[in-house]
Amino acid sequence: MSDYADLSQRRQIAVMRRGLEDLLEKQNVQADGLRLAAHAYNTTFRAVINGQDTALRVNTNSNRSLSEVRGEVAWVQSILESGLDIVPHPLPIFSGSPIGLAHIAGIEQECPVVAYSWLPGRHVREGGSINLARHIGAIMNSLHKQADGVVLPPGAERREVDTVLIHLEWRLPDRAPFQEVFKAGNKALDRLRKEQKAILTHFDLHAWNVKMHQGKAYVFDFDDAEYAWPAADAAQSIGYLRAWKQHEEVESAFWKGLKATPETLGVSQFEFEAMVAGRSLLLANDILGNNTAEIREIGPKYLTVVEKRLSHFLQTGRFDPKVATMKDA
Repeated sequence: MSDYADLSQRRQIAVMRRGLEDLLEKQNVQADGLRLAAHAYNTTFRAVINGQDTALRVNTNSNRSLSEVRGEVAWVQSILESGLDIVPHPLPIFSGSPIGLAHIAGIEQECPVVAYSWLPGRHVREGGSINLARHIGAIMNSLHKQADGVVLPPGAERREVDTVLIHLEWRLPDRAPFQEVFKAGNKALDRLRKEQKAILTHFDLHAWNVKMHQGKAYVFDFDDAEYAWPAADAAQSIGYLRAWKQHEEVESAFWKGLKATPETLGVSQFEFEAMVAGRSLLLANDILGNNTAEIREIGPKYLTVVEKRLSHFLQTGRFDPKVATMKDA
């Protein structure tokens, strides 16, 4: 943990803003109306730069290398060039690049800062409509089609999913529910690895990363993009959709939008459920190493909730986030 991790939420935002302002000043970038948009896994500010409404994402918790950040931006750019105008535009405000490096007090390494156009419309939150679930599935379908055959340029990369923990060290208790789900999820991933070609996937496509504008859905936050397999990508989204009201109708709408089922994506229902459960394992593991103050505070309670959910999955073969919630912890 860094010294930054020991700061309060308010202090974290203050030092983050100061570090970003220093970067902008060094780069001679005039940012009007700079304000906080979100402080969670990463931190995003909003400002008007060169007359453009701009999102500035500071990678505080992301473990992505600079070449991986370039890979993210390169894929987003290729999506736009394919004619799929549902993603933000990278903005080359840092000496001709959309990527800068900021020094944040209390964090040892410099943090990548990525500049994108601010998407139109309203932010969508968890518990959205059945129609929104269909949009999420349709976005995923479009991204899968576009990504097939995409080759990243030299100096840009994204890693391939290794385990359900996605390149993170094990931080979880060594109790049976955690260990058994880890094995089951990895077994499903290993079969996909042997039988299918990995493609670029968003790997974090849920309501918080979607905006709606005049009936059109847009997707952002490609920080978690990985080379993976469509079934594994879908499992990440289902883990969130199952917590919504009318979850059966919501899930059905998602699959209709995706134009697929677990079976057509090459996995059994149990293998798919194991990967959905694996997403919950990933989130718990990540929270235990997170820098953001409010996220760190919920760690112990969230771990208890996740263990109950994993135990239920092992007993029933289906992952259900509603069997235990933070309100119950």
